[in-house]
Amino acid sequence: MSENQINVGEILGNLMGSLADTAAPIVLGITKSILSPEFIKSIVKMIPELLNTAIDALSSINLGEIISSLAGALLPLLMRLLDPILSFIGPIIETLLDKLSPVLNFISPLLEMAGPIVESLSKILGPIIDVLIKALNSLLGMFSPSIS
Repeated sequence: MSENQINVGEILGNLMGSLADTAAPIVLGITKSILSPEFIKSIVKMIPELLNTAIDALSSINLGEIISSLAGALLPLLMRLLDPILSFIGPIIETLLDKLSPVLNFISPLLEMAGPIVESLSKILGPIIDVLIKALNSLLGMFSPSIS
């Protein structure tokens, strides 16, 4: 290289090296003071105070009032959204119920007659079904591995 040219890399390298030489003791000193027992003790002593402050802040929040105001704001919006849906679905439900009424009128006397029959069958078949379930449980218990 000629004498008139400036070596930028060398200048930057020297500058960075001198900054590192200057900053290293400062960083090490700060690190040592942060890791010192006195500093750690002072931080640990602050934790209960921070927790008490957080608890005080949380306890001052009135959740009932927040929920009430949210509900007061959301209910009218939901009602405005539901009105068109209900006005569309309402006639469909009404038509379905009108069509089901004759069917239900026909079936209800049949169900009234079937009630006593089902009740007497349940009295007869109930104990039989209980015995069959117990037998099935016994069979399944024989084939399952025992847990000890």
